[in-house]
Amino acid sequence: MALTRFVYAPPTSGEHKVGICGDFTAWEIKPLENRGGVYEIVLDLKEAVYRYKLIVDGIWMADPANSETEADPFGGFNSILRLGDLAAVSGEQRIAEFEVPRWVQQGIVYQIFPDRFYNGNHLNDPDFSESYYQDCKHEPKTGDMLPPQTEYYHLVTDWKDISGLTQNPYLPIGKPDWWSFYGGDIAGVIQKLDYLVDLGVSIIYFNPLWKAKSNHKYDSADYMSIDPHFGTVYEMQDLVRKAHAKGIRIILDVAFNHTGETFWAFRDCVDRGQKSLWWNWYDWKKWPLPKPLPADFKPKDYYQCWWGIKDMPDLNYDLSRTHPEENAVKNVAEACPNPGLIEHLMQVTRWWLLEIDIDGFRLDVPDEVPYWFWELFRTEVKKCKPDAWLVGELWNNAREWVSPRYFDSVMNYAYFKSPVHELFIQHNITIDEFKYRIMQGLAVYPLPSLKAMMNILGSHDTWRIAELTLEHPSRLKLAILFQMTFVGTPHIYYGDEIGIRGAGDPNNRRPFDWDWESSPEANDLRSYYKNLILLRKNNPVLIDGAMEFDECTETLLSYHRGGGAQRLNICMNLSEQDIDLPLGIDSVLIFCSDLSLKPRNGVYKLRSCSAIIFQNGLSLVKTSSSE
Repeated sequence: MALTRFVYAPPTSGEHKVGICGDFTAWEIKPLENRGGVYEIVLDLKEAVYRYKLIVDGIWMADPANSETEADPFGGFNSILRLGDLAAVSGEQRIAEFEVPRWVQQGIVYQIFPDRFYNGNHLNDPDFSESYYQDCKHEPKTGDMLPPQTEYYHLVTDWKDISGLTQNPYLPIGKPDWWSFYGGDIAGVIQKLDYLVDLGVSIIYFNPLWKAKSNHKYDSADYMSIDPHFGTVYEMQDLVRKAHAKGIRIILDVAFNHTGETFWAFRDCVDRGQKSLWWNWYDWKKWPLPKPLPADFKPKDYYQCWWGIKDMPDLNYDLSRTHPEENAVKNVAEACPNPGLIEHLMQVTRWWLLEIDIDGFRLDVPDEVPYWFWELFRTEVKKCKPDAWLVGELWNNAREWVSPRYFDSVMNYAYFKSPVHELFIQHNITIDEFKYRIMQGLAVYPLPSLKAMMNILGSHDTWRIAELTLEHPSRLKLAILFQMTFVGTPHIYYGDEIGIRGAGDPNNRRPFDWDWESSPEANDLRSYYKNLILLRKNNPVLIDGAMEFDECTETLLSYHRGGGAQRLNICMNLSEQDIDLPLGIDSVLIFCSDLSLKPRNGVYKLRSCSAIIFQNGLSLVKTSSSE
């Protein structure tokens, strides 16, 4: 028998109902438990071959984390699970290496959700004068509720008022306010660049900046624009210039799987039907749309849209296939590319790289766009800027995507965030399981890409890490320390460095607390981040050095980076008791997470949930390579 963990990470936030069934449940549905926005179940299974499916909000589907499938009798697919001896992970599994921008490998990423970072110019605050707000900007009467299919967009004038992010006063209990704005803008980022420099940030990753109806901007109204309530094109260019002068690069989140329903091409289709020049940019099933939209409106009856969300119609890349069948095609010669759409997206790419002068892209849900498009996209990007960074949002094993054909790296959900959360925060895997998962990830990708993996602890799609560690803040510090001493590029979601809290969307997108200096806890956490970032920058071995686990115990995680005189050793006590840690006589203490820790006769008292980093002298604990 073997304990087997099944995990499902939904692409949309909010509460979901997730179950699993298969040969191992006699095809009875078992529920998965929500753990901070990720759903999981652990089953004790015999070694065998199993067929199974996930059931997500009533939809039966193959497991997106498992690439092995077989056709089922109903026109769909079952996932196939093979349980047996785990094959050793070896370097032979690596795919061909390729060149990845060096500035990424040396960087610290800071993700900014623009509306919630800082309001630097109140004159451009959202006034909802755009045509797409015409029917959704009027506050309901006191005591009234919002009808189905109705939205209420509005500005929260009190930056500190976060009540709506947990409960919308015009929706049933438990429903938050998805339509509020706070007024964060480009001017605010410019004014806070020195804050980021002081922290040690060298890369800003922006959520979308283009014109769009929502506060998150994934529903683009125009790819080649700056939302007027963020600022002007000239302000964005000024931000890029000033950031570059301070040693900070800029990457932009782009969603090319779908546009918004306010996108100019989609609006023309809505108005003119098949007479529109852009009709085939979308997968239409029925036209015209009903006016007004009925309470039971089902957008997928009319057009293909992302996860059935009416505001996000999917783009049609392959004229010979519908979405999502077009996504699996790798060879462009086997597709019928949509020429007008492809050329427009290339024009968009050139505009951002050459006119705005950004340094790369974070690619939203890229597995829902054909492979062949990303190959064309990469060629165009690297032609414009050879050292631009392309990082994909892929939550599972992305070995096929990380290559000279597609992306430099990915957001490392599978082989960093998940195991780090499970060991340090949820505390539901053993150190041996953690080591296996980490080494598996180190074996999957080529070394240059490993050094540029966006190693995240949280993002706009997950619960805040401070929310998940309210009762165990010391465990959060261990997770941060591992992030800053591991292979890859550390990522900080804005405000995590001062302990901003929040559960699911939109509560995880709170306005930044610019009164953080009055909070001892925020000061302590930010200093911790700052010191570890400085440690990373001052020790190149943490960027380029080999990563090996030493001999660990059930409660002591021990590993080192590099070797010889440059070797750094990291030891973490994950238990509730102190541990005596004997060190070599020539050990040099580099960092300790507990300032009260003191050596006695070469023995350090490593306190509960604390860590130590030392140089040169080896730990007296017997060491061995994990490879």
